Amino acid sequence: MKKSALQIARAAYQPKLPVTLTGAVKAVEGAPTQSVADQDDIKKLFPNTYGMPELRFEKNPAPAPGKPFNVGVILSGGQAPGGHNVICGLFDGIKKINKDSRLYGFLMGPGGLVDHQYKELTSDIIDEYRNTGGFDIIGSGRTKLEKKEKGLEPLAALIMLQKARQPILELAEEYVDEEKEVKTAKEAVSGAQDIIAESISDEADYRIWIRKITAQKGKIVSVAKDEKAESVICRYIETITSKIEDQKVLTLLFDNFHLCDE
Repeated sequence: MKKSALQIARAAYQPKLPVTLTGAVKAVEGAPTQSVADQDDIKKLFPNTYGMPELRFEKNPAPAPGKPFNVGVILSGGQAPGGHNVICGLFDGIKKINKDSRLYGFLMGPGGLVDHQYKELTSDIIDEYRNTGGFDIIGSGRTKLEKKEKGLEPLAALIMLQKARQPILELAEEYVDEEKEVKTAKEAVSGAQDIIAESISDEADYRIWIRKITAQKGKIVSVAKDEKAESVICRYIETITSKIEDQKVLTLLFDNFHLCDE
């Protein structure tokens, strides 16, 4: 793929780093730490860690050669502008320690770790994503590992099909299991809904469709918490978002709301 001048310039950009991250560092121990108050009580609660010294990282002028090692990385949650550069920085860091170190990315979030889906992130792959936003290099996910352990995937599939012949709460009774910490049918349904939300969030086509339908048919709805209180919200507003110009939304809100005196 031919790159534009902007893409070439962006790839060449060097993010600014603190001095301690520009080369080899060493950990220097400082004074022992202690809590602000209740020292004896907290020391009893955390006997193995209380009083440990603070650490300060400084540049190491004479680093010892490092051994090669493998590192795994997972991205979780929604897209973020710095996701790719975090991985690129990790790659650069382990290669500085030893050029034979390897970086592996688990695909589509924590689910990639559970399902053993991963790939090695080589320099060719890394360089394609330098200074670009998002999580596209290995994908992301919102997999809640505890939901999988509770065996609620079949219930989630039944809800997704929307062809149940009996109320969902009745179906969910079959998935109540004290040992798996699913104590009620409502908890089973809630766990199944989390699984459904995760599967939808992982599908780019779903997200595109949701954004489109929200822009076309979404509504801004505001209701006064206390209809008798004139100092809060005096009127009910319902507006089709697709018919409002972006720059007029803020004006509309200010024109139709009264601010509290407090």
